[in-house]
Amino acid sequence: MTYIHIKLILPLYLQAAFLGATAIGLLSYARDVYAERDAGGNGALHSKTDDIVNSLFFLGFLFALSVAALRRPQENTGIADFILSLSFVTITFGTVIFIWGNMPKPVSISFSVGFALLAVGYATCVDSDPDQEGGNPLKSARRWLQRYRGLTKPQ
Repeated sequence: MTYIHIKLILPLYLQAAFLGATAIGLLSYARDVYAERDAGGNGALHSKTDDIVNSLFFLGFLFALSVAALRRPQENTGIADFILSLSFVTITFGTVIFIWGNMPKPVSISFSVGFALLAVGYATCVDSDPDQEGGNPLKSARRWLQRYRGLTKPQ
């Protein structure tokens, strides 16, 4: 393997392994919460959000696994990045639905506020390019949203 191969392929495989392990860990935790809730005998054996959460965590794992199984990731980095983003989004949606369906309201609200602040901080600080926007966080957030909605190609 050359340096280029290691530089391109290894981060994709590591990200895929991390997201896959995160999805499986969250799925295991959700199953434990469901089993504890069902054993408590409070009457609600199956919540309507249980199936949604399980399917989103499984999809997140499958998306991450598909990136890890790419035969030529150096030629498919755009596809791999998109699938990894899809894996992250499905795991995130599953976590949000799980938190709102199974945790007390203060936990749900604090998680949602923290996640919103993290998303805004990422869009304006981490993923911004000060040379393009002149340090303006609103322009940076707009560029980030346009790029991830597919309106412009990443540079």
